[in-house]
Formats: sequence, C-alpha cells, structure tokens
Amino acid sequence: MDSIETARADRAVRLFVSSTFSDMLMERRVLVERVFPQVREWCHARGVSFTEIDLRWGITEEQSRGGRVLPICLGEIEACHPFFLGLIGGRYGSLAKRFTPELLTDYPWLRGMEQRSYTELEFARALWTESGPGISSLVYERDPAFDSYSESPGSEPAKQLAEFKARVRNAGLMARADCYRGAEELGSWVLEDLIHKIELLFPESVPPSPEEREREIQSRVRRLRGRRFIGSREILKRLDAHVLGGANPLLICAPSGAGKSTTLAAWAALAEGEFEPSLYLTKAWKDRFPKWWRGEAAVASPVTGQLAALVFCAVAASPQTSSWPGVVRFVCEEMRRRFSLILPSLPDDPAALSALFADFLLAVAARGRVAIVLDGIDRLPGDEADRAVASIPTRLPASLRLFISAAPGRIANQLRALGGSELRLPNWSEEERRLCLQAFRDDFRKELSHEGEERLISAPQTAQPLFLCTSLEELRVVSSHSDVAERITAQLAAADVTSLFEQMFARFEHSFEEERPYLVCECLSLLWAARRGLRESELREMVGLDGEPLAASIWAPLAAALRPHLAQRDGLLAFDTAALPEAVQRCYLASREDRFAVHGMLADYFQPQLPDSRALAELAWQLLWAARIDELATLLTDPKFLPAAWRWDREELLNLIGELKTGGIQIAKIFSSEFKILSSNIEASNSAANLLFALGETEAATLFAEAALSHAEASQDVVRADELGTMLALLDQRRGCLLAAEARLSALVSHARVRNDLPRLALQLGNRGTVLRELGRTHEAYKCFAEEESVCRELGDRRSHVGAIGHLGQIEFDNGQVAEALARFDTQIICCRQLGDARQLQSALGNAAACHAALNRIEKAMALHAEEEELCRQRGDRHALQVCLGNQARLLQRFRAADYDRAMKLLEERERLVKELGDPAAEAATLLQFSRLYYALSATQFGAAVEDYAQRAAALANQHGLGQLAHEIKRWQDALRGS
Repeated sequence: MDSIETARADRAVRLFVSSTFSDMLMERRVLVERVFPQVREWCHARGVSFTEIDLRWGITEEQSRGGRVLPICLGEIEACHPFFLGLIGGRYGSLAKRFTPELLTDYPWLRGMEQRSYTELEFARALWTESGPGISSLVYERDPAFDSYSESPGSEPAKQLAEFKARVRNAGLMARADCYRGAEELGSWVLEDLIHKIELLFPESVPPSPEEREREIQSRVRRLRGRRFIGSREILKRLDAHVLGGANPLLICAPSGAGKSTTLAAWAALAEGEFEPSLYLTKAWKDRFPKWWRGEAAVASPVTGQLAALVFCAVAASPQTSSWPGVVRFVCEEMRRRFSLILPSLPDDPAALSALFADFLLAVAARGRVAIVLDGIDRLPGDEADRAVASIPTRLPASLRLFISAAPGRIANQLRALGGSELRLPNWSEEERRLCLQAFRDDFRKELSHEGEERLISAPQTAQPLFLCTSLEELRVVSSHSDVAERITAQLAAADVTSLFEQMFARFEHSFEEERPYLVCECLSLLWAARRGLRESELREMVGLDGEPLAASIWAPLAAALRPHLAQRDGLLAFDTAALPEAVQRCYLASREDRFAVHGMLADYFQPQLPDSRALAELAWQLLWAARIDELATLLTDPKFLPAAWRWDREELLNLIGELKTGGIQIAKIFSSEFKILSSNIEASNSAANLLFALGETEAATLFAEAALSHAEASQDVVRADELGTMLALLDQRRGCLLAAEARLSALVSHARVRNDLPRLALQLGNRGTVLRELGRTHEAYKCFAEEESVCRELGDRRSHVGAIGHLGQIEFDNGQVAEALARFDTQIICCRQLGDARQLQSALGNAAACHAALNRIEKAMALHAEEEELCRQRGDRHALQVCLGNQARLLQRFRAADYDRAMKLLEERERLVKELGDPAAEAATLLQFSRLYYALSATQFGAAVEDYAQRAAALANQHGLGQLAHEIKRWQDALRGS
C-alpha cells in the first residue's frame, strides 16, 4: 500500500515543514499560530487527524552542523509522505559537511550531496528521491523584494541557492507562479492550497460511514499483516482443511508475538485469491519468501473459489472493533453487504446485538460456504472477551467455518470448551529464523557477523517471531559494529520478549531524555493508560513543559524509535502487541498508585475538552480507572455530558455502566438522586430514560421517561413523544401493569392513525395485540393482529408481515382453531426460510409443533421441535432452548412412555439452563415438570421425589410472586394429596 493509500486508510495527515530557520521565523509563526489550527479544525469536521512536523523549530545551526538532525528529518519526511510544505527565501542555509557510513547505507542517494544545504537535502528526500512528490507537496518562494535575509551576491551560497530555486521551478513544483510578499499572504495561500490538497484525498463532503471506515481499516490491517508472513506451508494447509471440514470453530492459539495475525492475514488473502507477491511484498520480502510461494503470478489456494464469502476482522484494530458489539456490528454489516441480506437494523443495545450475531451466522450459512476470521479475540477489554465467547453458538452450521485466534490463557480455555478444533502455531524453525535474518539484511542493508547470526538463530527465545524481530530492530540502531556482539549478549540474557522490551526502554531513556527528563516513562505510561490510543498532538501536549506542547525536535526521535511497535488506529497511536503494555506496566507502573496517577492525568487532560468526541471516548473511563468514582458519578449525571455521550456511542456508555454495576455501584440510585437536575432538560431526561431502560432498571427508567415525555409533549415533538410512550408501555408490561400498558398503546395506535404513519401504526398494533393477548382479551388482540397484517402487506414489509402472521396464528391456537393456526405457522415457516430469518423461524417451528401435538401428530411435532432445538443451539438462544426442551419432555411423557429416559435428560438440561439464566419462573416450571414425570414413572417408587420437586417449585413461585404458576402448582399438590 503506497503512502497516499495509507493516508486515506488512516484518515491521518502529517505535514512536514521545511525551510531555513532564522530568516523564516515570521512565516513559521503565522503557520503555527493561525493556519494550522484552522486546517486541524477543518480536518476534524470530516474525521481526519492533522499534525504538523516542524523539526527545525528550536534547533540551532550548530545542532544541524553536528549531524544529529538530518537522519531524523529524513525519516520523518518519509513518515509524512505525501505531505510536504517547503519554503524558499533568500538564504541557502547550513551545509552538510559529511555523512556517516550508516546514513549513506540507509540513504545511498546522499552520495555526492556533500556541501549541499540541509534544506535542499530535505527537499530532495521529499521531492526527488524514490518516494516522489505525490499530489500533496506545496512549495512557496518569498519575493526577493520583501526578503531582508539574503546571501551575498556572487557568493557560493548565492549560486547554490539560485541553482536550487531553478531546479524546483523547472520541475513544476511551485504551488503558485507568484512569489509571496509577506508572512500574512503566505498564510492565506497555504490555508487555501493545503485544504484543497487534503480535499483531493478525502473528497467526500461528509466523513464516510462507520461501516465504510471500518472496512478500509480492516483491509489495510490485513494487507500489512499478511505481507510479513514467514511460516510453513503445513500451517496454511491446516487452515485450508478447516474450511473443508473439521470440528468448528477452529482455535488458533499461540503466545503474543508468535505470528497468529500474520498467518491468518496471509491465509485469508490466499483463500480469496488476492495474494499476489508483487503486490503484497516488497522486493526484499518477495525474494526471501519460502520457495513454494515465490513468483509473480497470483498464488492459488485449494479453497479459492469454494468460499461464497470470507470476512476477516482484526479485533482491536480500530476503536470500533475494540468492543464485542463493535466486532459483531462489523461482521454483520460485512455479511449484509456481501449477500444483500434483508435483515432488521442492528440494535444499539449490546446484549441484543450479540444475540443477533447467531441469526446472521445462520442467515449467511444458507447462502453457501462462508469463513469468518476473528483475529485476537482476547484483545477485547474487561469482560468483553467473556461476552464474545458466550455469544458464539455451541453448534455452527456445516457451511459456516469460524476461525478464532487467542493467546494462551482464560479466553483460550473458554474457547476450547466450545468443543471445536485447535491449531497451535509452532515456534519458528531455524530456516524461518534465517529468512527473518535475510529480511534484516535486505531491508536495512545491515550485515551481522556469522557468529552473531548463529547465536541468534540457536537461541531458544528467537523461536518466537516477535523476540527475533524486536532484537533485530534494536540491533539496527547500534551505532558501532563492534558493539553488536555485546548487544546480542544482553538481548539473549532476556528470558522473554517482555524483558527485551524493558531493555529497549532503558535504551530509549539513555538516548531521548537529555533535553526532557522522564520523557520515555511518561509517553509510554500515557499510551498504556489510554482506552483506545492517543493522537500525536495529545501526547505532545501532555508531556510538554510550561503549558507548551513538546517540541517536535524532542518528540520526533522517540516517535521514530516507537513507530515499529505502534499501530495507527483512526489517527490514534496505540501499542501493537500485548507484550508491550505488559512491559510498560512492569517497568513504570508496578504499583496501583502509579496506575491511578496516570489515569488521573488523562482524566484531567480530557476534562476541559467536553463535549469533544475524544473527551467522550476517554474521560469517563479514565475516572473509573483512576478510582475517582464520585467524580464519575457527577459526570454521568451532568446534563451536558450524558446526552452527548449517549448520542456519540451508546454501546461505550452501556459498557462503562456495566463495569460500574459489576463493581456494586447502584446506577439507578445515582441517577434518581440527580432526578431534579436531569429531568429539567429534555435531552438529559430522554438519554437517562433510554440508558436505564437498556440496563433493565424499570422503576428509574419510568421516572425519567415520564419527565422526558412531558417535555416532548410540551414542545410538540411528536416522534419523541411516540418513542417515549412506547417505552413507558413496555415498562408497564415488564412490571405486570398490563391495563396501563394497554391504555398507552391504545392511545399510540390512535396517534398513528391520525398522522397516517403506517410503519408506526403496524408497530403499535403488534405491541397492543401482544398485551391484549396477555390480558386474555383474545378477540380484541385478533383484531389488532389482523390490522397489523394488513398494514404490513400494504407497506410491502415482508419481515414485519411474517411476524403478524405468527401473531394471528397464536390467537387462533388460543381459540382452539388449531388447523387454521397451523396453516398460519406453515406459511410463516416458508417465509422465514426465504428471508433467512432464523429468530422468527425458531418461534414458528415451536408454534407449529404445538399445533401438531394438539392434533395428536406426535412424530411430526417431535420432528419440528428437533429442528427448533437445533436452531436454538445454533443461535445460542438459551431461553428459547429451555422452553423447547420442556415442550419435548412434556410430549415424551404424555405420548411415548418408552422415551421417559430421554424426557428425564431433557429436563435435567433444562434445569441447568434456567439456573444459568437466573429465570425463577422457568426454574419453578421445570421443577413442576420433574414432579409430574416422576409421578408418571411410579407414584409409589418415586413418591418422595414427587413431593420434593413440587414443594421446591411452590417455594420458588411464592418467593418471586409468580401468582399464576403458584396457583397451578397448588392444584397439582392438592391432586397429589387427594390421590
């Protein structure tokens, strides 16, 4: 991927500013103080980060002559490409006297460039070497008539300057034909031209959608990781084999840095027929690639052409995929896009989103053979990884192949429990280590002694790819060849890669803290503490002195040294391997107090920036991790923060609240204590109601929803009033206040009729019919459902229409019209199969089975229940599964006495599930079923068990106020006493 594609993918602009120094002070001041802030604001509005790199600011001519700056400048120009801003005035600038052998090795084009100015060398690197000027280079010349600084006429510098200017003009690199006549005019030109250049790269009038952005990021990450693959063909064959068969899912397990990501990325490119060495590999990498994978032509894979789709998700490669709901959202959107699926909108609630994951898996599995790669699921924070594993169905369709990678540990153990297969990546062989050393020679033109290479190849630590790559990266910067052997000895004294990183930190401290003490500790600690990463500008501001950002000249050397170990995620710098933050914690943040302090530093930095999106992303989490809970509670109930946070990313806010609830914090109590303040603001009360509703806090949600509804009605906000009215009706239904729910829904139906809002009318008719059915008013419920079906048919909304058909069937079954109900459910089943709607299909199968059982067609009923059970297991819907198991046990008990053992096993699984779900009503119903089953087996032999299960069921029903069920259990106990 070239630098322009990289800039587009990262949505990050880094502009290198080059000029002579002392004569350009006024121009630089105008640019830094007036122009660049406006550019940064313009970029921010369209989701692009902007950073200027002005290394000459604050660097003396003496420092330049000392040769300490040029290597850094050339490296930064490359890192900033294609963005370059050059200013030419009346001075040629300080001359480069000589170049070190190391510099000539890295930049061979410098040979013969001695006695050229540093400014001309910067221009040469940006505009005339192999990187080329690109589309975003801007060069301006100052009008000599307005130049108070100039070389002496006839002097050698004056001749060199004239030649330099002529070379730039003749190459057509000037941004404007005219020369600027002052700093203010330059500023206006740069502002106009730079924004135009950036707009060429990001031409959209609004930022791309989150789905488009995530697709760009994932594509780039996969390509970058895949191009660095060194490994055996046997590993790739194992991955191919999983596509064609084998226990599902496949766990790829290996320690951090062992090559899981590069292996999966390279395999995915092969599987999709996209892996072309000339595209993916630099010449050095292509030449050293394993013999079986060389050549210019695209390399074929046994599975190429056999996959209907492959979705690759690098977990934590972006802010979105750093949470499980974000991963689900990306995977589902990709499958929706590739198969043009007609599926409901993805819900915002994380729990509902995770539940929908299985439905998407089933829907795409029906379209052909599909592979999904979840790379690094253990990188999810907190309990997110646990939730991810719990969301994976225990049974997957045969046409769906799931690949999941994780480092050894708790998450890998949970994945093993799913019962799939496992691929453990082996350590690098000697041949693979030699390939890596060859890469070192080819890419950096560095030679190690034979003895040094053999020591590295034979050391057990270098069998881990990350250890050897990090070791070579460190050896590359050794200034003297004679010091290499000593450095290798020190590196091999490190037991693991974490210890090797600690050595690297010590070198950083020695090299980069002369002008800014503790710089390394503070920068690494801040990156460690950030939730998603930090912008370069944010980091420089936090480690700056006297209220000024850290000078670019001090920051750039450390940034260049860190760059191989950092990932760029939407303009944010973040650690790219799990071993690095572990080393930072061990080295700098060993105590809890130190960790609290760095989180507190980030909280204090972001506090004044509200409601900026970066503050919304970081502030609340930093307060949580700094253990400043009182401040966090105040923030969450701040009318300025809560609505902004809810609009920005409700998943993030719900995850945060979930962490607080796990810690025993009573969220409903916190919000209720601030009710007076929050309820006075419509946005705050509405956000609080939605948040508390999603959290299941019924009473508190009702309080805020009523306040928000009053505001909406007063301001005649009809849409919001309808949404809040629906929420209040559902809250009433949750509490069992069915009459109140029905009254609200009746009013909402009337409002929709008056406005002729057919989609809203269909929704409210369905809601009202459901409540009426619960009330036993089946005739009125039927009328609601019939009208719902008619409206959905008129709208052409097939999915809602299928739901309405099921509603009508339920009413007909309640009224004893079993044949009519079965016809409805059969129609619903056919439509669900056509739509790929696994959730409604599951329900329709269960309802159809109940109809067949009522008609004494037991074998047909059991067959439908078996399909329903399989769907429940595939979708991971444990609640529906326990109902299905209970229904099957009931049929086995009543009609097939020979299968009592099977009925007992079904009830035992149901009992385990309902306990896990924490569903007292289902648990009491299961205990009642056990009592009846033991009675049917032998009332005499199992009399004690019959009584025991009945008593436990009664106690549970009475404890939780389950009136109807308690009444049914009492009748059963009375019958037992009578018998």
